[in-house]
Amino acid sequence: MTSTRMAYCLAAILILFGAAVCFGEPLNFGEADAGATQKLHVGQEAILTLEMAGGTGYLWQIKIKDEAIIKMINKNVQVGNPLLLGGPVKCLFVFTALKKGATTIEAVFVRPWEADKPAKTITFAVEVQ
Repeated sequence: MTSTRMAYCLAAILILFGAAVCFGEPLNFGEADAGATQKLHVGQEAILTLEMAGGTGYLWQIKIKDEAIIKMINKNVQVGNPLLLGGPVKCLFVFTALKKGATTIEAVFVRPWEADKPAKTITFAVEVQ
């Protein structure tokens, strides 16, 4: 490998490493973190994990007060044991921080046909620095 090619490879590695350090690891939080403010940096991702029992009709619905600050970019469902009827299910909501500011994420545990009767509502404070 020539020294010029090696220099380009080294520069690419440093740029990728710098991007990883800048954005950091995704912030993981869940129901137990509802009382604390979740702090993110612009460009950083956050993963909210909420649990539920499958087959009950209840779903987690997410409401973001200010989507200019943080936005949901993905939603995944992980089934604990697909052979176990009513078994544990994890809902993973992935967010990205867009700009500095403070907002809230509200998670509502509700049956869609009973929208006015949520079983649980959890609010998470988010601060983007």
